[in-house]
Amino acid sequence: LEPRFVDGLRITDAAALDVAVSVLAGRNNTAFVAALCSAGCRAVGLTGADASIGLSYRAPFFTAANGDAVDLGLVGQPAPASTALLADLVGLGYVPVIASIGMAADGELLNVNADTLAGHLAGALGADRLIIAGGTAGVLDAHGHCIPALTIGRMDTMIASGEAHSGMIAKLAACRAAIVRGVRDVSIVSGRGIVSFDTADGTRLALETLTA
Repeated sequence: LEPRFVDGLRITDAAALDVAVSVLAGRNNTAFVAALCSAGCRAVGLTGADASIGLSYRAPFFTAANGDAVDLGLVGQPAPASTALLADLVGLGYVPVIASIGMAADGELLNVNADTLAGHLAGALGADRLIIAGGTAGVLDAHGHCIPALTIGRMDTMIASGEAHSGMIAKLAACRAAIVRGVRDVSIVSGRGIVSFDTADGTRLALETLTA
């Protein structure tokens, strides 16, 4: 299947959803959980369908950064839902690893952008910190240099001007959602070849100007 994206969001038809469920909820999630467990982490594999933690609604037509209205297909937007299962697992010392497959109220499976789901769950759980790890060392400016810190206002300007594009738009939107819901420590970093997220190159994001 040839993947199709708009502003970092995958356009998903029935065939693409079948692949996403098989790969994300099956092979990738299981392999990730196994790797974490082998490193001594008490990881537990889940999807958004488990206990409805990823309850979602079918995404409406999406307005792309260029103004086009796009039907994303079988793509979900997270809806308010109970996170009790996650709180219980964390309280018992487990680390939930959640594949970004959501479910509608009628049981239909939906493909949810992983960054979008992460930002939503961070806000719903009242998390202290959200780290979005990607292929680039943070948010880059027009010259390809990492921007150390961004406010919501600057994020919105970058998206509107086209300075932020492709997958970075979805990442910024996820961070924005988490910040608005009270997550205070939000960052986008490179997930490749790092020793610690605390020292990884990246961009810190905040509601207002960062002072430290």
